[in-house]
Amino acid sequence: MTVRVRVFAAALACLLAPALPALAQAPQPQPATQPKPPADPQLIAIARDYARAAELTAGLSRSLPAISEQIVRAVRQKNPSASDDTIRAFSDALFDEFLLKRAGEIEAVVIDILVEIYSKEELTALKTFYSSPVGQAIIKKQPQLGAKLPTALQDWTRRAAPEAVQAAGARMKAAGKELRL
Repeated sequence: MTVRVRVFAAALACLLAPALPALAQAPQPQPATQPKPPADPQLIAIARDYARAAELTAGLSRSLPAISEQIVRAVRQKNPSASDDTIRAFSDALFDEFLLKRAGEIEAVVIDILVEIYSKEELTALKTFYSSPVGQAIIKKQPQLGAKLPTALQDWTRRAAPEAVQAAGARMKAAGKELRL
């Protein structure tokens, strides 16, 4: 999974976490919204090709089981007397309904975001790059980067944070403001 997809998935999970109890309930009717103007079909095709070349949709799909687990936990909390078999059956049904039957929707969401953010020229360049041997090699190495970055950042934070806190405290003290650190 690419770092970009992990960040997007983490953001999606953070955004959805407060709504999980509501997601486990029956859907509520939504007020009518203004329809978006139709996007250029060529732009959509370029965005789809880029998303597939860069494995954006596949990476996002791989992150959705974690969201499903959160939903299952919320359902379990609301149904503490439900058997493990019932919860497992719900989890299987949720996986089927949420991930398998809606794979096209995941791709549509990704494409909508790409079309909203990038110009036709930018999407064409991204598609060209990620379809190239170099782009494909980078995609294949993204899991290594994604695996190493969090540990490296945690190590750096453990080393740098105490010094930064002390330096910030010294600046506050020099400005006449005392803080307990």
